[in-house]
Amino acid sequence: MAALEKVKHELFAQKWHELDNKTQAYLIAFPASKRWKIETVNSKASTMSKDDKVLARYKELQEESGARHGITIDSLLKELNEIKETAMNLETPQCSAAVSSVMSKAKLVGLDIIKIEISSKEELTPWGVIRAAADE
Repeated sequence: MAALEKVKHELFAQKWHELDNKTQAYLIAFPASKRWKIETVNSKASTMSKDDKVLARYKELQEESGARHGITIDSLLKELNEIKETAMNLETPQCSAAVSSVMSKAKLVGLDIIKIEISSKEELTPWGVIRAAADE
């Protein structure tokens, strides 16, 4: 994928990648937004970051950066294993550093998943009105 057609969208994607901060990226790409309330800028930045083309470009920039620096999931996992081994083999083992390393590995491979269960005795009608559901 080449640069985005809309220059401001391309700049947003690049700055988001560079700064890892959507709000700051938006403020740079859209200078007039500096006069807005920060909540508005946050909202606009969030919306833009979900745009399919912008998100695809951001991910492409991440991949290019990783490739340029030889960073892969395998290389990161190897580094984290080394950190864990070093932490545990110290005279006074650093368990928190080892746990942090293990959790970082879990995140990299997609195993650190937070699940939230929501239950309610209310139901949504076709008209959007919430009413108490009948007890079963």
